[in-house]
Amino acid sequence: MIKTLRSLGFILLISFLFAGCDKEESDPDTPSTSISTVTTNSVSSITTETAVCGGNVTANGGSAVTAKGVCWSVNPEPTIDLSTKTNDGTNVGSYVSNITGLTAGTMYYVRAYATNANGTAYGNEVVFMTETDAANTLAEVTTNSISSITTQTAVSGGNVISNGGSSVTAKGIIWDVNPSPTIGLTTQTNDGTNLGSYISSMTGLSPGVSYFVRAYATNSVGTAYGNEVVFTTDEGSAPTLFTNSASNISYETAQCGGSVLIDGGLPITQRGICWGTSPSPNINTGSVLNLGSGLGDFSGTMTDLQPGTTYYVRSWATNSAGTGYGNSISFNTTMLELGDLYEGGIIAYIYQPGDPGYSMNVQHGLICAGSGLSTPMVWGCSSAFIDNTSFEIGTGSTNTTNIISACGTNTAAFACADYSSNGFDDWFLPSRVEFQKICENSASSGVDQLDWTGEYWTSTEVSANAARLYDVESCALLLSSKGFLKKVWPVRYF
Repeated sequence: MIKTLRSLGFILLISFLFAGCDKEESDPDTPSTSISTVTTNSVSSITTETAVCGGNVTANGGSAVTAKGVCWSVNPEPTIDLSTKTNDGTNVGSYVSNITGLTAGTMYYVRAYATNANGTAYGNEVVFMTETDAANTLAEVTTNSISSITTQTAVSGGNVISNGGSSVTAKGIIWDVNPSPTIGLTTQTNDGTNLGSYISSMTGLSPGVSYFVRAYATNSVGTAYGNEVVFTTDEGSAPTLFTNSASNISYETAQCGGSVLIDGGLPITQRGICWGTSPSPNINTGSVLNLGSGLGDFSGTMTDLQPGTTYYVRSWATNSAGTGYGNSISFNTTMLELGDLYEGGIIAYIYQPGDPGYSMNVQHGLICAGSGLSTPMVWGCSSAFIDNTSFEIGTGSTNTTNIISACGTNTAAFACADYSSNGFDDWFLPSRVEFQKICENSASSGVDQLDWTGEYWTSTEVSANAARLYDVESCALLLSSKGFLKKVWPVRYF
């Protein structure tokens, strides 16, 4: 009986425990709740004081949304405890929030939020920066690298990245031989007023010089400068030329010229031709003709040349780096002929091989005056032997000087020395052999068609009382007293 009662009590206890557990379980007809789900939009329409953001409440967590919006701060993870927030309604879905009261040039942290009976949920955090206050900011500009460098020019430029909130009134580059150039210098460009990149050309530079360059941009605040760039101009070189062939050659003139092909990167200040009787003439050793400046072709006429002479010619041009020369060319002036009118008289004799003063490259000889002098003269120094005259070719001029020195002005020698024709005043009384050559070639030269009669003095003395003379009609060599009056025919060398 007792065992039966114990078993019954145990069963009742177990039943009571199970009945208690069933009472603690939730009512399946009552739904559970939680905080909402919300995301933060990106920030747009950013100014110095305002911006636009917002969010999207994608779930209310089973409880009605009582507030939604965005909150922001200069510190991360802003909350609705801050006054810097919006309230943009209570419904589920997306919304736009206007953020105001911001400070220019400041970084802000933003989160969307949604509140229900279970609490406040926050969306992802977004960071943005307000625009800089243009009234307190310079423009932002960078300097381009340097290109197209020559002796006097180069190309650079810049890029205005930001106008600083105020219109750009000028932009360009400035350069100087000293660091940190500013717009106070005259060496600058002005390349417009708009934002963006630009190209600037530098001119008026000096060869082989280092320059410092900075881009600049000016707005109402002031002038901003880009990074400084340094470059060195080319040093340049002497010009490159070509010499043309000679043309229109006569016995005393010829035409020649050339062309400046490359200026060496520097302005050509002078150009022309130079010439002489030795190879490779230059402007310091030869005759020079200046024919202008600059690149291109040029030509000129050489004058006062010697007949039958080989000349060498080179074109030349000068810039600040030096003088350049063209190729050397050569030409021969035409040969003089007996009877040619030349340098104040008539070609009466041309030196031949074996004659003193003969040259293969340059013609030399004797020129007779157009006629003999009208007044007969004594030789001079009668009864006085001056003993310093000669008879060879090339000695007549010296003989004349010696006779005048010893015998004075009332002489045949002085009459010749005093003669002048067409600007030539270096006439003399010819020596015996000089007059002989003139006489022997008188028919070929045409001298015998002039006043070619009678006896003419030479400058060759024989003794204290006698000197040599010629009978020109027979070309006979004679001897006469120095005190007799005889004809005189002035001669000069060429």
